[in-house]
Amino acid sequence: MTPELQPDPKPDPKPDLKKLKDVGGTPGGMVEFIIGLSMAAAGLYLLTTHMIVRPAWDQRYGGGTPVLLAALVGFGVVFFNGKSRIGWVLILAGVGFAMFNVLANLTVTFRSTTLWDTLLMFVLFGGGLGLVFKSVRPHQT
Repeated sequence: MTPELQPDPKPDPKPDLKKLKDVGGTPGGMVEFIIGLSMAAAGLYLLTTHMIVRPAWDQRYGGGTPVLLAALVGFGVVFFNGKSRIGWVLILAGVGFAMFNVLANLTVTFRSTTLWDTLLMFVLFGGGLGLVFKSVRPHQT
């Protein structure tokens, strides 16, 4: 004999507000988390808007032709046999190395700015991360 399935009881329509005050499963810290996250986001935004990214065409890591050939062979093997591990390894290695090659050949410089602006960027970012990390620790309520 199989037992009949009982429907789940109706959920409580009132949300548990205590869960909203807890961050990372520890009591307290929600206000610190929100302030820290907004500070870190503002600092990271300011930092990234002051960076200039330019391509460097010196081919430091060997160019792209052998990498693309390996990926092309991998695609051919995978189209022939979709379960071929060597084909997937060639594709992943080729595409991964091509992405690394593109990123490695970029030059990132920091735009000229005042000392005050630079300190503000780093204090916002570092202080925000510190508040986020502090918020996940247990607080005395």
